[in-house]
Amino acid sequence: MLESGRLQGVDVGARPRVRTPCVVHYGEGHVTTRQARGPGGLREPETRSTACYVSAECIAHHGVATDGDAFAEIECVGMRCVCRIEFLEPRPSKVEFGFEAESMCEPDERADRLLRERCIGQSAR
Repeated sequence: MLESGRLQGVDVGARPRVRTPCVVHYGEGHVTTRQARGPGGLREPETRSTACYVSAECIAHHGVATDGDAFAEIECVGMRCVCRIEFLEPRPSKVEFGFEAESMCEPDERADRLLRERCIGQSAR
């Protein structure tokens, strides 16, 4: 799920309208820190990379099709994020768009907040 190659070349599209409450079901994150040695064995500055993924189910009433029901996910590598939303009603459709986050994704509540605020337009509950 966390493949940096999938994040390149994603265009920003129209903001989707998820109209039902969302429940976060799954999240993962990775932080990698590397430090190289330069000439003469001197340590070079550390480099840090991060990746996060969170998915949510936005269903008003299970078993009852409701306008705005959707599955949503966000995937970030560093500060580059992609939102993917699969709308179930009124007709099945998919929306994908990208954006640059204010800071690097961390394996904490930031990915959940970005999913709610930037992808589906809902404040955290």
